[in-house]
Amino acid sequence: MFNNAKPIVPPMKNVVGDTHAETRAEIEARNRAQQATDAAILAANAEQSQKKSPWIAILTIIFAFIALAAAGFAIYEHSENEKLKQELEKANSSYSSAQQTLEALEKENDSLTQENKSLKTQLKNLETATETAPTSDDSTSQ
Repeated sequence: MFNNAKPIVPPMKNVVGDTHAETRAEIEARNRAQQATDAAILAANAEQSQKKSPWIAILTIIFAFIALAAAGFAIYEHSENEKLKQELEKANSSYSSAQQTLEALEKENDSLTQENKSLKTQLKNLETATETAPTSDDSTSQ
């Protein structure tokens, strides 16, 4: 009924002659009826737009839940990221201290290797010296 855009009171034909023409009162009455119809249509549209669908509330709750879950996940990830940064700093400090210890051990190993070589050469020199020198056992047996 409200979707029909035709006027409620159809205009009368204004034909000159034996037909009836609309009087001013009829024209005003038709205009008032048309205005009342327009006002009723606007009121019905306003009332319909004010009615809230339950789907809007449900969707609002769902999206609010998703937003809260996303915020919670972001906070969790941030805290995990901070923990991982701290663990990385500890691992880096442990690695640097281990690297320093390794370098010190390598230097000590190099010095011990040099000392070992010098001791081996001294041992060889002593062995050759003892082989060339007459021993007391050799002189008594002759």
